[in-house]
Amino acid sequence: MVLDVLVFILTNKGKEKRAGEVLEWLIGEVKEKEPDMHSYHVYTTHDHEKGTLDYVAYLRIKDETILAQRPNLGHHHEVAKIIKEEDLLREPLKYLRLEDYGGWDR
Repeated sequence: MVLDVLVFILTNKGKEKRAGEVLEWLIGEVKEKEPDMHSYHVYTTHDHEKGTLDYVAYLRIKDETILAQRPNLGHHHEVAKIIKEEDLLREPLKYLRLEDYGGWDR
């Protein structure tokens, strides 16, 4: 069963640009090395009152098994290492699985 997943990437103040650079690299790695990923998009979200720039990734992935295996892939190990060493995030990554409730497409 295909899964739709959001990943919240909440950056530390002053680290937004570097986090974006890491995400740009990761987008390419996922496209090249994860054939079971149907789509992968990263969006920005701005909170002008707080002065924050965060990211949200939308994943469409083949199934639960593939999702569970992703943290074991080399490029995800590399991202985790960079995030920790450079203190890029103010909170751990948060994954939210989406379940279709209803709607339509044009």
